[in-house]
Amino acid sequence: PPPPPPPPPVEFFEKLAKNKPSEEDAKARAALFADIAKGTDITKGLKKVSDSEKRHKNREEKEIGKVTDFSELERKKAERQAELEKKRAATGEKKVAKDPKLALEGKQWKVENQMGTRMEKKHDVLDDVNMSQSVVLSDCENYLLEITGKINMVIINDCKNTGVIMKGNVVSGCELSKGNKIEVQACGTLPSFIIDRCSEVMLYTSEDSREVE
Repeated sequence: PPPPPPPPPVEFFEKLAKNKPSEEDAKARAALFADIAKGTDITKGLKKVSDSEKRHKNREEKEIGKVTDFSELERKKAERQAELEKKRAATGEKKVAKDPKLALEGKQWKVENQMGTRMEKKHDVLDDVNMSQSVVLSDCENYLLEITGKINMVIINDCKNTGVIMKGNVVSGCELSKGNKIEVQACGTLPSFIIDRCSEVMLYTSEDSREVE
């Protein structure tokens, strides 16, 4: 028969001696096994919680189905909004009201300072246009412009709550800048649609303008 294997090296026994559990670990392990040996009797040592100490049985009636009151928050919000409107009004008083303009200057139709109301937008129709001309809207609010002919480009700058309906084809595209609540409807072709620093923009396309980029 083959000879028996050699004994483990000395380092093995030194490692076992170093990893030997301490006296405290041995006592804790013995206590754990003793509790396990008790079986169902282990729960006898637990403290019984009375009904008066139970959270779910002692919730006040006012806490059940409680509705959070946001009236104070809404009041503060209204105060901040009123203060903001006051500052805007004070700033607006310093500005000189400009006259509305809808005129052709060179190859650009200038549509400026067209103001309607929230209840009723001001509505203009621009039909005397051709493909070499552009339409530039600026500083308009609560306004709707309808362009019936073929146009080179439409630019909408610094307008609020403004809509543009382009019934003819647009050769170059449409550009929006610094606008809020802008709606654009393209009934014909529209190669490009560029948005810069705008919020709440809606674009309605047709079969001819669905490939807009």
